[in-house]
Amino acid sequence: MILSRAICVHTAVLTTNVPLSSWGTILNSTTTAEAILYRLVYHSHVIKIKGKWLCPYNGVN
Repeated sequence: MILSRAICVHTAVLTTNVPLSSWGTILNSTTTAEAILYRLVYHSHVIKIKGKWLCPYNGVN
């Protein structure tokens, strides 16, 4: 509820490297994932960026 109120008044930026379709698996509940995603993407712009990840992670580039 706090996030819902804040997003209506302010700007929020959320980044993830997990596809939205996998959130149900990660949260062990598709219902919870759908509720969270509905509130996050309502009146939002989803920008999907494809390409090579340039930041090193665990020594792998």
